[in-house]
Amino acid sequence: MPTLIERVVKGHSYWSISTSKRGPGGKPQEVVLEYIGSTKKLGEWVVARMHVDPTKPAQSRDAECKQAVEDFLRSTVSESFLHGLPVAMFRIAESMHMAEVLDSVFPPKTICGMTRGQVLTLTAAYQAVGPGRISGFGQWVGSTTLPMYLDQPAEELTSQAIWEAMDGIAGEMMHAAWKVILKRLTKLHPGIRRDLLETGRQNSFHNDPRHAWTDEKMCVHIFLCLVGVIMKEELCMFVREHGCPEYNLAQILKALAQIREVWMFRVSSDTLSGQRIPLMRTLEPMDAEQARLWDAVMEIPASTASANAAGKIFRENLKETSYGQD
Repeated sequence: MPTLIERVVKGHSYWSISTSKRGPGGKPQEVVLEYIGSTKKLGEWVVARMHVDPTKPAQSRDAECKQAVEDFLRSTVSESFLHGLPVAMFRIAESMHMAEVLDSVFPPKTICGMTRGQVLTLTAAYQAVGPGRISGFGQWVGSTTLPMYLDQPAEELTSQAIWEAMDGIAGEMMHAAWKVILKRLTKLHPGIRRDLLETGRQNSFHNDPRHAWTDEKMCVHIFLCLVGVIMKEELCMFVREHGCPEYNLAQILKALAQIREVWMFRVSSDTLSGQRIPLMRTLEPMDAEQARLWDAVMEIPASTASANAAGKIFRENLKETSYGQD
């Protein structure tokens, strides 16, 4: 549970909202969700968000502010999610307009409020990050920050969505999409075709297909594996061209896979489901290598919609939530 932390420096109190995680060797490590500042700032923070009378004397108001924050934090939880690699892959896919390419070639279909191309792009990212069974997609995506950034309920992003997205895609459609993707990439990277084909032969069959596989779906699966390979190669080239030329693909993937983000949620008692309302988020501490690679990832152009999705969630919840009461 997030906690209000007081630190006294030269006789003055400074406040922050923090949680903890297990660091190297299993030792607890503090993660600051929000730095508030001095006791005066704490009062301003509370008055702006909770039901505390700002006209009360400072001493009693400060005590009430502290109590109000502690009471509020009892209704919150924090959770750490995979962030670096999933978000990097998705930003690369957006910069390549991958979903738009697939939607322009495949028959139109809406699944869980997303287009067919968006679902298939997420599937390709899943295969790129760590190839696994289609049945494991829902568990993987729920362990990442992608549902929050896409403003999509994690419980709807399941393997069933992938099966639906795979329906009705003929071989000539995949061939057409493949030609468009490679044409775009070979314009940017003339030497990429040979590397991709070699990597594709080595990495296309990580899955162990056992459930409802038809020849058509098997072809789509192999196609998505190859799209995932392309996304990884493009990520590697982008990072190397933006300040990290000495890193190879394996090093980039390993470092980004260790970057996590902590989200703080308010658990509402108004609903039987115990709805979790996102309030704050922050990256877990990174080492110098991770920070350098993450800076390069942040240079990847992302669509305005997805870049602002998480911010929109927080702005609305901070504005609409009554912090002093359920």
